[in-house]
Amino acid sequence: MKFSYMSPTARFTFGLIIVSLILMSAGLLVIGARGQHYPGIRMPESIPGWTLFGALMTFILLILVSAFFTQHEVTDREIIIRQGILFHGAIPLDNVASVRETLRKPFGLGVRVGPDRTLFVNTALTNLVVIELKRPQRFKVFHLLPLWEMRRVIINLTDPEAFVRYIHDRIAPPESYRPQSWA
Repeated sequence: MKFSYMSPTARFTFGLIIVSLILMSAGLLVIGARGQHYPGIRMPESIPGWTLFGALMTFILLILVSAFFTQHEVTDREIIIRQGILFHGAIPLDNVASVRETLRKPFGLGVRVGPDRTLFVNTALTNLVVIELKRPQRFKVFHLLPLWEMRRVIINLTDPEAFVRYIHDRIAPPESYRPQSWA
């Protein structure tokens, strides 16, 4: 089952920001191509400089835009956490100690490591869920840059209650294995 982490309002807001970045970058490229400079902004003065600037802006936009098209997912065996091309990690369900909503606020947006081996993968500061791990686990950024072993992962979701209920249904022992009362 897939779970979204970006509300329609957030998609619209981020969409406006991305469109403005594209327009600003295009404007700077046009100004630079004409040999002019925007007041207060130092721009490249050579073809390699402009090529590097264009490649950097394309890379940044690719990271931002790709987040619009990904969702977290829960399969029969694992929780798959995604944030565009920036992050893709899988947590086996048998490594999940607990899942709960949290009021703990991250210190920013994106993918970051907290001081207590907490991995933040969020695009908002609200609707956060903490996934406590039984055993520390490694994750990678951009599918290749390894991070330290994490003890917990905090993600944001548009419906954190549904996610927590869904995970609890997957990791709770079946009825037949629950201890019976002796009364």
